[in-house]
Amino acid sequence: SVRVIKPVLAAITGLLLVAALAGYAGGLRLFWATLIGGGAGFALYHAAFGFTAGWRRLVTEGRSFGVRAQFLLIGLTALVSYPMIGWFGAGGFVQPVGIGMVLGAFLFGMGMQLGGGCGSGTLFVVGGGSTRMVITLAFFILGSVIGHAHLPFWNALPRTERISLITAYGPVAALLILLALLALLAYAAAAWERRVHGHLEETRATGSYLRGPWSPWLGAVALALVGIATFVVLNRPWGITQAFGFWGAKMLYLGGVPTDHWTLARWS
Repeated sequence: SVRVIKPVLAAITGLLLVAALAGYAGGLRLFWATLIGGGAGFALYHAAFGFTAGWRRLVTEGRSFGVRAQFLLIGLTALVSYPMIGWFGAGGFVQPVGIGMVLGAFLFGMGMQLGGGCGSGTLFVVGGGSTRMVITLAFFILGSVIGHAHLPFWNALPRTERISLITAYGPVAALLILLALLALLAYAAAAWERRVHGHLEETRATGSYLRGPWSPWLGAVALALVGIATFVVLNRPWGITQAFGFWGAKMLYLGGVPTDHWTLARWS
């Protein structure tokens, strides 16, 4: 109907315009990266794919399909990303484990539960028209900026060396280890749900590919394609929260705060 076609055309036109501006400013790679980002938002929204919600439901309700869909997403992406990192020089997010990461992970998890969304969930819910989540997004950016402002302090705290299974064992062995671990976690999550409820919850079926809703499994496959496309175009993994620190730092810089000398996180 016209009521459906008009907003779809407006969204596609807006995405192409932003992609064209990105391509003009940063080249063809940013043009394609912007389109990939649009695809990520489309998939996240239609599948209502939230990383926070999956773990919350596992802990509070004993339902596991959300985390099992996440394990599927990770496994499918790794089938392509691990060989690209090991054999073709793609970048990877390899971080040391230390006091700063442990404290940050705790605060991040607590904030996700209180705010009602992770980085990707916050963005697609805001994009869907939620004014409540704009508050979460604003404080997400604020917290990222505060963290970047004194990142050297956190990096100076005790931590391990960076450890990469791909570097240590090669992409094939590392992939097999990851897939085995994901399968074990999925089995454990499903076993826990059966123990609590006696059966696995029937997941939502896909309605319309264009209008949604999507099943979590279709969402996992679509987001895996997004992650793989990001590797192909940008030669690195799909990341979200790093941008929040950049946005906040740029806004402060425009407001006269000298953020250009701040130390930014090194991801690979």
